[in-house]
Amino acid sequence: MVLGFDHEHRWLDNRLRFPQAKGRWGSHWNPFQTFAWGDYRVKPGQTYTYRVHSVTGTRGEELTPASTVEVQVRTEEPGVQGVWFNRGAYASQAYAERFKNLHPADVPHRAAWRWLPCGLEEALLAFIGNADGDLWQLHAALYEFAHLPVLEAFRVAAETGVDVRLVVFDHPHNRAAVTAAGIDDLVVTWRTRATIPHNEFVVASHDGAPRAVWTGSANITENGIFGRSNVGHAVTDAAVARQYRDFQRPRGDPFHRVLPPVQPPPLPGLAPLGRAPADARPRDGSRSPGTAPRRALVGQVLRRTGAGPPTAAAGRFVVARAVTGGGVRLRPREGTDRVSRGSVR
Repeated sequence: MVLGFDHEHRWLDNRLRFPQAKGRWGSHWNPFQTFAWGDYRVKPGQTYTYRVHSVTGTRGEELTPASTVEVQVRTEEPGVQGVWFNRGAYASQAYAERFKNLHPADVPHRAAWRWLPCGLEEALLAFIGNADGDLWQLHAALYEFAHLPVLEAFRVAAETGVDVRLVVFDHPHNRAAVTAAGIDDLVVTWRTRATIPHNEFVVASHDGAPRAVWTGSANITENGIFGRSNVGHAVTDAAVARQYRDFQRPRGDPFHRVLPPVQPPPLPGLAPLGRAPADARPRDGSRSPGTAPRRALVGQVLRRTGAGPPTAAAGRFVVARAVTGGGVRLRPREGTDRVSRGSVR
């Protein structure tokens, strides 16, 4: 398979190679024998042409293209729709080669933690962080909810005046993480009756009007964001966001049903971030008095994940954007690569 762009061409690699190929990885030596493949080297806002060849030849020799089909695609900038696939388990072979099978915590400079989510974690933190001040609301229904940077991002939002209401599956791990992050008061409902309430969404509203929704398959856990192969999907569309916000209302309106607080012991070694200064919190129903304290707290969350400094809130809800002069970079980093049947280069 050949990818053509900017008058340049390259063969996609295939990690399932013939032994006779002797270290050559290109699909002109090792043809794809599957209909499942992906390319992680593409960049947003570009047009690419893929030429898919049937090939003939002998194992261990460069193969000869026969019939050809071209497929042209246009990659999108995150806008109304934003989609982020992590690498996760699908990239296990590439992880082993890059990081020598070390645990991510043992890789210097958080390089593995930054590489595995492929923008998914940064995008979720940016989605939450775009809500700033007492005119914003964040309503979320969540199943596994224990990845501290995300929980702390909700707390940071609440401390700027955002009305944060969380519906969370009642599990000891979730309760312990919520307490460790200091957000017990943000959970309005602990779900106890459903066996597997696998809701994963966050609705952002402004002045009561839904603006955008974050959803997807990724649980808010270390394994969900970094380990299992998952996707995050943000949609900036009022009608879609309203459907998600209203989803729970026929079930007793859990976003407004407050249960008595529970105080289980915190997980060891998971100290929450510091509270915002008093002057960072809205008073007398006014808007947030400033973004500087909020940016300092969000910066702590983002630095903990290696995502970079925070961005300023935009006038309208923007799910993802490129930032000049530093900021949360939601575009694929230079050198983020292609994947072919279970491996990434």
